[in-house]
Amino acid sequence: MQLDSPLIKCSTSEQISAHLDSLKKEENQALAEFNRGEFGAATSHYLRAAYIALGKSHKIPIEATRGGGGSQWQTYASLDAMSKLLLLRFYIGIGRCSLKMENLDEALMWLDEARCLVLSTRFALEIPLFEWIRYNLDLPDITKQIVTMLALTSDIFEMLGNTGTATDKRWNIGVESLDEQKHMTPEVQKIRNMGKLYELVSLRHPDPKLTATLKVEYPELQVLGSWKKVHVRKRGAMKPRLASASFIWNSKLYVGGGLGDSKGPLYRDLCCLDLNRLDTWRALPPYPASENMTGPWLCWNFVVYEDKAYLFTGQDKLDYFDLRTETWGSVMTSSLAKAAGSRHLVPLHTFKRSTQQLVGHHLYVFGGSHKTCAIGCNIFLQLDLKTMKWRKLSGYLKPGTAADYSCPGPRRNASSWVDPNEERIYLFGGECDRTAGEMTGELHTASSGYAYEDLWSWDIKNESWRLERLNGNVPCPRSEAACTYNRDLNKAVVFGGYNPAFATQFDSNFFPFAYFADTFIYCPDESAPTSHTAIAASNAPSFQSLRGKWKQVLTRGFPTYRAQSQLLTDPATGKMYLFGGYVNTDWVPSGKAGSSRTFCDVWQLSIDVPRGGFEDVDVFEEAKTAKVGPWHRCFGCGSAGRWKKCGGSCNGRAFFCDTECLQEGWRQHKRMHHCRKLT
Repeated sequence: MQLDSPLIKCSTSEQISAHLDSLKKEENQALAEFNRGEFGAATSHYLRAAYIALGKSHKIPIEATRGGGGSQWQTYASLDAMSKLLLLRFYIGIGRCSLKMENLDEALMWLDEARCLVLSTRFALEIPLFEWIRYNLDLPDITKQIVTMLALTSDIFEMLGNTGTATDKRWNIGVESLDEQKHMTPEVQKIRNMGKLYELVSLRHPDPKLTATLKVEYPELQVLGSWKKVHVRKRGAMKPRLASASFIWNSKLYVGGGLGDSKGPLYRDLCCLDLNRLDTWRALPPYPASENMTGPWLCWNFVVYEDKAYLFTGQDKLDYFDLRTETWGSVMTSSLAKAAGSRHLVPLHTFKRSTQQLVGHHLYVFGGSHKTCAIGCNIFLQLDLKTMKWRKLSGYLKPGTAADYSCPGPRRNASSWVDPNEERIYLFGGECDRTAGEMTGELHTASSGYAYEDLWSWDIKNESWRLERLNGNVPCPRSEAACTYNRDLNKAVVFGGYNPAFATQFDSNFFPFAYFADTFIYCPDESAPTSHTAIAASNAPSFQSLRGKWKQVLTRGFPTYRAQSQLLTDPATGKMYLFGGYVNTDWVPSGKAGSSRTFCDVWQLSIDVPRGGFEDVDVFEEAKTAKVGPWHRCFGCGSAGRWKKCGGSCNGRAFFCDTECLQEGWRQHKRMHHCRKLT
């Protein structure tokens, strides 16, 4: 029995009845005010009801600096079922009122409060369940509130043009939330609205037919941006690839390793592009270590420290490329296996798909896969680049039978960045590849992978994890996204990625996965809204403590849908560049059949924020689409510009920005528009 529940604290049935009567009175008054269109007054009653349900000693929303960042709050975990049900109704009620007042920022905040409350149920379990196991109290009334919360949240994200997250919320209603027939009441089915789900599933994210009409209507949740394809005069030594590693140093973009497409070839080269001259990709000395010793160069990472680009491959020997002399070298570290807590992984050998950050003289490595854990792990390691000694900070080399809620779950291909004060390392998304590992008898395998939507941060000084709130216009769950932290903007930027279990249907094809081409920024210095309802409560919530907010970057054109691309910021100029990546050729039908379409294109991103490089963007020209005016959308890559129309029998139904896109997009254009070359 939970001891912190307000209802449990009532010692007699008369006290419980009086407590419930008080709550019912506030809720009825809230409903009456709502029906009269007095949404501010309705919000005040809902808020007072929430405080009565929680007790006078608590604040909502919880401050981000307490109790695990608000997504892990023991007070919520200890509530009885009735208190949770009541709070869900009140929070959703406030969300509805905020939506009616067109305050989408606040509506999302209160609906996320409801999500945190629902999430807290698993935190009270004796045997913790992993995130991919949907769990909640087996009560139809709570299911109804969860479905209502997800449907309302989906509608708001759709209003914002964030079709990916809108689809994800609806998908969770239609597929995962209702496991038993008793929960499927006619009212719940109506809220569920499968027709709306089918409508959203038919979209890509972003969908080309919608981007032309998007505009910034809610600046607290949206910002204008522009993707521009960078013209490199000669490709030189560069070849299209996926799973490569990259970095920028002295305004030069370095790219190494990777895979030509899903069938090969494997690369161990290193190339360099001068971002000021943009003349050609220059070949540098290839990686000298034998593939027999290191495994293939796939999804490794570079970190630059003291004019050396270090390449961690999972071995005790740490390789580096000297940027001054342009030569390769290596240095021995302490026993990685010993630090990680295993004597049987010497070396880890094929350790890849981790995410890494450099803070001061310390290299941090999180997650990834290795030869005994293909699905992904959550080991978190630190290497001192001065002493070359490894330390284990948290996590495990492979997931056990029960989850650990004190740290992020097992994953690979997560995104990460460091805040400007170097106080926290942020970790977003990633995938537990549950389709892998069957041959080696790993736990938790399944027919599809699981993409995370969570955001964690690591306190570097206190060495502890915090599960952050999903505040603002958040990206949908994804893995293999491109990510960079731009210190000039004080913002993290996330582009594209992949979800292995995100249903999509378009062009009469059904896909059980999705590739993305949407762009988001995470603003660590922005607060949640200061609620106009706060003054209505005697115990006013500390809204301003909920720092960190997501915004979607709305762009007219965009790079082709892709995963495993590289997004980097040039420290010298603050400019952001995207390179490479891949997409399934069924998703974008061009290139070699039955393989992956890989890219070696370079794009530059400008964002309409101070120092975002947006002053050179012609907003009015970019608003013109492929159907209107001199600007058109490239059929191959989706970018907007003054492109040339196809000269075949289609009479100009498609436009291409360059010969590379023409070659890569011709197969799809020919099939879609029945075009043929004219003699």
